[in-house]
Order: sequence, then structure tokens, then C-alpha cells
Amino acid sequence: DTGVLGQASTGMIASAIGQVPSDVIKTMVQSGAASSSLEALAQVLTVKGPMGLYVGTSAWLMVQLPKIQLAFVLFECLKQALKRRLRIDRNLTPLENCILGVMQGAINGLILTPIDTIRARLMAQAAQGEKGKR
Repeated sequence: DTGVLGQASTGMIASAIGQVPSDVIKTMVQSGAASSSLEALAQVLTVKGPMGLYVGTSAWLMVQLPKIQLAFVLFECLKQALKRRLRIDRNLTPLENCILGVMQGAINGLILTPIDTIRARLMAQAAQGEKGKR
């Protein structure tokens, strides 16, 4: 249903307001560019200003939007395939839904983890900005 996908996409864009800055800071700490979250925050604000917290937003959205859309579509496809395979015309049980969710998550991870790794590296490099040039 395109309504559900549209709503999921809108929610994902809104969540970028809080998640992108935390990802920028987390990525800097994990990559060794900063030794703590507070140091990472100070570096970003000093070098890039407040907008530096949103470096990589387009990359973040390019990963997150397809991820959430793929999750919804893949889950529905798996659900329909299971219903056809079992020849059932009922709602799936919580256990069946859980198993499909695990399968959907694994497939999503296989497809999108390489892209997310590249995004995280780009965000860390961009957030370091001119620090590496000094």
C-alpha cells in the first residue's frame, strides 16, 4: 500500500532531525576521530558549526528510506508467499509473523549493510572536515 510507504517515508524524514546528529557523533567516536561524545560534538560545532551535525543527511536518508520501504514490501511478499505455500486464508499467528520479521531483517541486512558502512565512513570523514587538514 503506497499510503503506508508514504507514511513510513515521512516518519523517516522527520526522524532524521534527531538521528543524523547522533549518528554523526557516534560515528566520530567509533572511528577514533573523537574520544568521547562531548569531544565529537565540540569538534563538529567548532569546525562546521551547528549544520555540521547534519553532514551526511542525504546519505542517511538514501540508506534509511529504502531500508524502511524494502522492509515493508519484503515483509508483505514473504507473508503472501507463506500463505500460498501453506494454502491458508487467515491472519498469520504471532509466531509466524515473528519468523517472517526475522527473515525480512536478515535479507534487509544483507542488501543494505554494505551501503550503510560506506555512509558511516563518509559521515565520519565529512564531520572531521578541516581537522584532518590542520
